[in-house]
Amino acid sequence: MDAGPARRHATTSGAVEVAGVSVVAESGGRYSVELGLCAQLVPLEALADAVSDQVAAAAASAGLGDRLGTTSVTFHDLLDEGAR
Repeated sequence: MDAGPARRHATTSGAVEVAGVSVVAESGGRYSVELGLCAQLVPLEALADAVSDQVAAAAASAGLGDRLGTTSVTFHDLLDEGAR
């Protein structure tokens, strides 16, 4: 997870910041989720789809599937094979 160079992808709750996640209210009581990631060089479109699917599954598991709106994935950096 990565907030990006402008720290656009970050959510705060009190003194706690979650870097790499931005949640925005949409119409109809739904919320969009924007994720900022760093990843190793892999097929990025497939990775973004898999991440979006995992977000949808987690929201459904938490009973919030009907409140999840758009999920967007942005890659801020590509990491060397050994980096984490």
